[in-house]
Amino acid sequence: MWGGGTHHKHDHHKHEHHAHFPSASSKEPKFIADSYSSVDEVIAALREAGLESSNLILGVDFTKSNEWSGRHSFRRQSLHAIGGTPNPYEQAISIIGRTLSPFDDDNLIPCFGFGDASTHDHSVFSFYQENRPCRGFEEVLERYRQIVPHLNLSGNEGMSPIFLQYRTLRS
Repeated sequence: MWGGGTHHKHDHHKHEHHAHFPSASSKEPKFIADSYSSVDEVIAALREAGLESSNLILGVDFTKSNEWSGRHSFRRQSLHAIGGTPNPYEQAISIIGRTLSPFDDDNLIPCFGFGDASTHDHSVFSFYQENRPCRGFEEVLERYRQIVPHLNLSGNEGMSPIFLQYRTLRS
């Protein structure tokens, strides 16, 4: 979401992704390899590539596909199963938070869900009433864990409602 695209380089032994960002000295993209050992290394690479700040928006997929996918990849449970072990969404929220929080100036993160029984593929719901943003990723995780048990997953994957919400917030 930060740059103009992603480039992939393949060889027989490993798979590397390269994101590009405009470099500070020119408008040419700067490539960032994704072979890092720590979140701190990723943060340093983002800074070096010219990322100074970011307005974060989180969209969470609550479609039925999370149950189907979880049967094959997450101990036969929904990818949203809340329990002793963090689920894939909790892990992703935590990693994104640790990586991008240093670039978020106001620490306010609008969070939306889509694809549940109330929104289907037509709209989104805010994690809080009146579209109140979460204050930091710790609150994002806390609120996610509060709402998940009350949702009914539904529908097919369709991310267009979250992109429409993004456009609404940015206009």
